[in-house]
Amino acid sequence: RKKHNLSLLKVFFPSSRHNDLKIIVQPPMPSNVPSPAPKTHPECIVVSGVPSAVTLTNGISAVIVDEASGCILQSAAFSNLSAVGSFLDTVPYGRIVAICRVRDDKPDGSETDTSLDDSTTKILGRLGGFDVEAAATSSKNYILFVGQLNFHPKWATSLETSDSMQSIKVSIQLNISSPLKARLRSEINTVPVVVSTR
Repeated sequence: RKKHNLSLLKVFFPSSRHNDLKIIVQPPMPSNVPSPAPKTHPECIVVSGVPSAVTLTNGISAVIVDEASGCILQSAAFSNLSAVGSFLDTVPYGRIVAICRVRDDKPDGSETDTSLDDSTTKILGRLGGFDVEAAATSSKNYILFVGQLNFHPKWATSLETSDSMQSIKVSIQLNISSPLKARLRSEINTVPVVVSTR
């Protein structure tokens, strides 16, 4: 397997007064499209108002969110679906997964996703509502997905599009009755690809 690019965020609790977790997955605004407020790459995946994606112009961003607390656990960038599969194989069942694949109009000759091996197809198949075959062969510029690992909840949504104005917006009810007691940790010897303020 190819090694994947991984950039871990510190564990982060988005501020929320309610038990409502909102996740938006959207393409970045192309630089040639005039817009009063262009969407940047970190804004490709927004969890309860927090831009969480880490990706380059071409690539796949995946954000992992705790299903019980709404805590953003990890954010990672990959070059292909095989690398995403390797990463998801390390993620516990039940986690909420948001994915945004951005592919430029002009392929740069890098590895395509059309030749996924059986183990990668099986791992990506654990994402309820994610069509692995369609994602691997899609000619669309963007693949957007929000779902849960090893489950297929009603709110799981997948979209293939070349329209940078389309997005997925999901609202999930959490069962948080008391303030969470959590120990936050950071990874040593890791360097983030993108640093953004919160």
